[in-house]
Amino acid sequence: MQPRRTGPFLRAALVLFGLSAAFVLVLGAFVHEDVHVAVGEELRHDDFGFRVMDVSTEGALGGSALQPRGRFVVVELAIANHAKRVPFQLRSWTPVLFDASGRVHAPEGSAQGALETLHGECARLEGSVAAGERATRWLVYDVPTDARDVRFRIQWGGAILDALEGFVFGAKDVALGDLAALSARGHASDDVELGARER
Repeated sequence: MQPRRTGPFLRAALVLFGLSAAFVLVLGAFVHEDVHVAVGEELRHDDFGFRVMDVSTEGALGGSALQPRGRFVVVELAIANHAKRVPFQLRSWTPVLFDASGRVHAPEGSAQGALETLHGECARLEGSVAAGERATRWLVYDVPTDARDVRFRIQWGGAILDALEGFVFGAKDVALGDLAALSARGHASDDVELGARER
């Protein structure tokens, strides 16, 4: 019995995969740069800028019966569209928190909905920011109380795409600190009372 021959298409695919992997490695060597900024500093992704203006931890959302499994972390995020023509679509991203244990936290759906009911557009993660315009959005996360070295990051795709982008271009995030420290400097009240903000 003769051994099965590797088809030309499979060989071509393997060669193409090898060339692609080599290209990614070479590209990463030249463009990889980790960017870590503090609260109040702008984090740039191409023409879009993101600035964490304030962070607080809450045991409950004002006017809502929702209770977190850990603590609610409320982030005030300023978005700046520095582009000249292209709008920033709020559905094109996922603003996440991640911690030293590798846990990733997306905005908590029910809590974000409650925040939108309370405060309207500034908590709505849809629509767009026109070229040259700015907007502020409030985000709420349910984060375990033992979370350390919590950071804010923008994801543009799934976990694989996000990991590939980080490998090639470098990590970009905003350092928020340990949840315990955030809670210690939190507001006197455990209820969120958000005033009128830029929309």
